[in-house]
Amino acid sequence: MSSDINLVSKQKIGAGKRKTIIRLRIGAILSLAFVLISSVLLFLINTLNSPTQIKSEQDGALARISSMNRKAVELNVVTERLLSISEILNSRVKYNDLVSLLFKDKPEDIETSSLLIDQNTISFSVNSISLISINEYLKKIIKITSENKAFSNLTIESLSSNIRSGEYTLLLKVFINGPKN
Repeated sequence: MSSDINLVSKQKIGAGKRKTIIRLRIGAILSLAFVLISSVLLFLINTLNSPTQIKSEQDGALARISSMNRKAVELNVVTERLLSISEILNSRVKYNDLVSLLFKDKPEDIETSSLLIDQNTISFSVNSISLISINEYLKKIIKITSENKAFSNLTIESLSSNIRSGEYTLLLKVFINGPKN
């Protein structure tokens, strides 16, 4: 009798349970599919980007950077050496220019018999059979040494004559200003 009193039929109760079970099964299948796809993706990511491969790529990059750093240091050292050499060359006295300046306007009948270059002096002797040519040359040397700041002093060491050959010898010493540091 009590079963007759229930207004809800048993078929409706069974249909609701079946819908719930179907929903649970679909949810379980979807969850299983999600876990399966996630696992496969994680496996592929780990396979493609293994820690050893990443470590080896990192070591390779560090080696390239170290190599470039070593080359940069070597380049820097070479550049520093070149700058130092250039600075030394620029601060040195250019003796060849000074000697050329002293002998550029030498008269034709005057011969240079000796030339001695020291750190601060240029000593040289000239010979000629004409005392007038020696005088002209001496005037030119006096003018050159007084106008050029590279020379600090001019000294006539000696003026001699050789009676047998008829030559006059003039020995001069030119003092050079040192390099500017």
